[in-house]
Amino acid sequence: MLILLEGGVGWPWLSWDSSALREGKVPEPIIPLWVFKDRLILFAGLASFLNGAIVIGYSAMVPTHVQGVLGRSVLIAGMTLAGMSIGWPLASFASGAMMARMGYRKTAILGAMIVLLGASAVLMAAPVSAFALGFAVFVVGLGLGFQSNAYIITIQSAVEWKQRGVATANNIFMRTLGSSVGVAAFGGILNSTVSGYLQRAPISVADRSSSLSLVNRLLDPSQSGLLGNDRVVLIQALSQGMLTVFSFMIVAAMIGIGLAWQLPRQFERR
Repeated sequence: MLILLEGGVGWPWLSWDSSALREGKVPEPIIPLWVFKDRLILFAGLASFLNGAIVIGYSAMVPTHVQGVLGRSVLIAGMTLAGMSIGWPLASFASGAMMARMGYRKTAILGAMIVLLGASAVLMAAPVSAFALGFAVFVVGLGLGFQSNAYIITIQSAVEWKQRGVATANNIFMRTLGSSVGVAAFGGILNSTVSGYLQRAPISVADRSSSLSLVNRLLDPSQSGLLGNDRVVLIQALSQGMLTVFSFMIVAAMIGIGLAWQLPRQFERR
């Protein structure tokens, strides 16, 4: 952490100071490197990384879409996103019986498929209504709930008792890391798509390059300074950007199925 904070600031990245802060071997490391060599932990961690990106992606994009594109209030935007928060705990509650019946691996695969179904539904429901979008993210939440418990318990069952804390913490860390990377990646996709659309669109706003500031003006209830045509173009640009982001989330969900499929079959009930 000290290297990341002070590297390039307190001292150059390539310097004796940075090298001296790197420890190759310690008796009790926070994250031992063996966790990245274990196939099960690796694939479960990568799947949790994608799930973290999907969660933060919908959490950031769905309210913006409901307000900016569908023209609904902040309250409706929050209620739409609540669908995912409801679906997740419901699936987590039911996942115990599911894992006991069909095993951890099949439960994880089922959850990944449900996420893909929900992500596809989000793309189709986005232009329709906030209610349809809320139901779609509810389905996404169901899939995430099934997956999260399956990965955690699978990891804990695959390692020795004394290693469970490290293995579990690593999986949760990967989900958090996925959220951090996901919000930047999906935000970049949205910004790039909206900027490209505005560069080609007939709009009278002088600064077209600052797409995020224009979107913020669209989300402002007063929408001050936005003429009729400018407002329509901005809504179209934001809609195009959101559909692009939602399409990339489908790709992430498809990769998640592949990762769940890589879990060892020893965790599968027959």
